[in-house]
Order: sequence, then structure tokens, then C-alpha cells
Amino acid sequence: MSRKTDAAALWSLPFSAMRAASKVCWSGMEAALSLGAKGAESLGEMRQRGRRKKTREARSRTRSTAEEQGESTDERMSQVLARLKIPTRREVDDLKRRIDELAERISATVAAAAGEGERRVYHVTPDEAGWKVALEGADGAVSVHPAKGEAVKAARELAHRTEPSQVVIHRQDGTIQTHHTYGDTAEGPA
Repeated sequence: MSRKTDAAALWSLPFSAMRAASKVCWSGMEAALSLGAKGAESLGEMRQRGRRKKTREARSRTRSTAEEQGESTDERMSQVLARLKIPTRREVDDLKRRIDELAERISATVAAAAGEGERRVYHVTPDEAGWKVALEGADGAVSVHPAKGEAVKAARELAHRTEPSQVVIHRQDGTIQTHHTYGDTAEGPA
């Protein structure tokens, strides 16, 4: 059908039918506009949710990539240091501990040879690096320890090996806390 025949057919309908058709048409348009506005809002919300989700995913990927890169870099650095024969921190700490033990033994041996029969006095005092064990009258520390308990233990072991001897334990402020005598009971400096 052509437009003219459609218009003629429309005018041939009763007025009430035309009015009802018009209302249906306008209602349909209003519904379409309303749905369009709501659809646009929904579409906007969906876009925002999608952006947030993509942002979260991108952050997660970035974090995991950074962690992988960090692990890879650490692994490569460890391999390079091993090839260059540079010791690890743990190996250095272990070596330091062994050197401290040897220094204690040497000091004890020297002290025993120098003053056979004389009482040696070991002082446990605070130090910049923790706590040190020092032989009275000698230069420098026999050993240095991170904790006071470790220094006291080392001093007592030295004192037992070099009897007659004494261990004088100081407080953080340098005052004497207590002392222990090994090998003889004669009172010495306290």
C-alpha cells in the first residue's frame, strides 16, 4: 500500500478508533523514551562496574607481575653473587660467630699462659653492637654479642676454662649487677 491509501484508510476509521490508536501510539513512545532513559542509566552503571572491575583486574595483574619480577630479580642477583663468590648474609653471620669463638679461645689461652695461677676477671658490659666480654687489663673486647644473656654465657664459659677467674656482670648504665667467682673462693675486685 502507498502512503495515500494508508492515510485514506486511517481517515475512514471512526474517530474513537483513531483516538485510541493515537493514545496507543503516544503510550508506546512514552514507554520507549522511559525505557531509553532507564536503559541509558543502566548502561552507564554497567560501564562503571566494568571499569571498576577492569581497574581491579589491572591492579591485580600489575601486583602479580611486580612480585614475579622481584622474585626473578632476587634469583638473578643471588646467581650473580654466587658466581662472584660473594657470601650471603647468613654465611657472613656464621663466619662472624666462628671468628668470635676463636677469639675467645685465643684470649683465654693467652690469659692462661700469661698469668698462670692469677685470677682473671671478665667484665660483661654494654657496647655499641650489643654486649661485650672484656678481660680486665687487656685491650679490646674478647667477644661481642647481640644480647646480654649470650655475653654472660660466653663469659662464664671462658671463666670455667681459665680458672681461677671471675665474671663481673654490669647493668646497662655500667654499674655492677653481680659477679661470680670460679676456681677459688677468695674475694677479688667486685
